[in-house]
Amino acid sequence: MKSISDLSILIVEDEPLQRAVLAGNLRRMGAQKVLEAADGQEAIGLMGAHGVDLIFCDIGMPNVDGPQFIVRHAELAHGAQGAGRGRRGSSRCWYG
Repeated sequence: MKSISDLSILIVEDEPLQRAVLAGNLRRMGAQKVLEAADGQEAIGLMGAHGVDLIFCDIGMPNVDGPQFIVRHAELAHGAQGAGRGRRGSSRCWYG
């Protein structure tokens, strides 16, 4: 099992203060790689460039909201697994 310092964590949150508080807490807990996106559209771009192990996702956001992002993430993960690129498919996502 990976420790928090080994994880690549993505925060998807449109409110800058909320995003900063969560990112700061994760870093204090030992997270080394914390990525931040202001909406689902930006998050999808980040996921294309970085492997992500854990996702914290807001529900109500502009452009691509949380539920739309979850659907898109599942589509990308399913496609990645089918193509033998399982890293994206192993992400865990919490939203609220």
